[in-house]
Amino acid sequence: MLLPELSSSLLRRRGSKTLLSFLHHRRLGYLLYFSSSSATTAAAAPAAVKNSYLEPQFMVEYLITSSGLSPSEAAKASKHLRRIKSPQQPDSVLGFFKSHGFDDADIKKIVSCQPRCLGFDVEKSLAPKFRAVRDLGFSQSDLLNLFLSQSPVLNFRLHRTLLPRIELWRNLFGSMEILKKFIKRKQRFLSYSIEKRILPNLSLLRDCGIPDQKISLIVKRQPTLIVRRPDSLRHFSRSR
Repeated sequence: MLLPELSSSLLRRRGSKTLLSFLHHRRLGYLLYFSSSSATTAAAAPAAVKNSYLEPQFMVEYLITSSGLSPSEAAKASKHLRRIKSPQQPDSVLGFFKSHGFDDADIKKIVSCQPRCLGFDVEKSLAPKFRAVRDLGFSQSDLLNLFLSQSPVLNFRLHRTLLPRIELWRNLFGSMEILKKFIKRKQRFLSYSIEKRILPNLSLLRDCGIPDQKISLIVKRQPTLIVRRPDSLRHFSRSR
């Protein structure tokens, strides 16, 4: 308590003004103490959050051990994995890939090309993609071909990007089997935007008087033609 700290003689000599002054200074001291303590705690909070992520060197060693990356490959890939808090996260992704038939060489390739996938939520991101593509008629070997030859699709949103692109190319090729054949040839046409590349190029070919049936034949023979930049395709069509 504050009052016992005052001697009776002090109270008698200085009176009530001394008491009020003493209380005022003690209260001010407490306020300053708690304010500085709160500020220190608040300043330390971001550091604690920051330090909760795995250290970069740990991720480099993890990638070398778990995925077979070289030290330089691991150092490069680790830059995309700075927000991983626990090794259980990438462990779950690697376990998921292995359960779907990816061998060590496949995992090394996919992690090297798309290291961000190690930060994905298996149940919310990867598993729904694999189920949806399998429901389209893709076998396990087809899935391997798709995600290894077209690895950027791992980053696609399922309903906004991946499924619409597969459906568009299925229509352009005429069947899912032809689509899977071209995927097996490692032609990365699924990486290109429908809105920015495919639809403008289809409109351009139609404006040139090419009917849809002939466009389908062109796509089957040379699918890379339809993924050119529109200005490049325009120049190409004029030179024909």
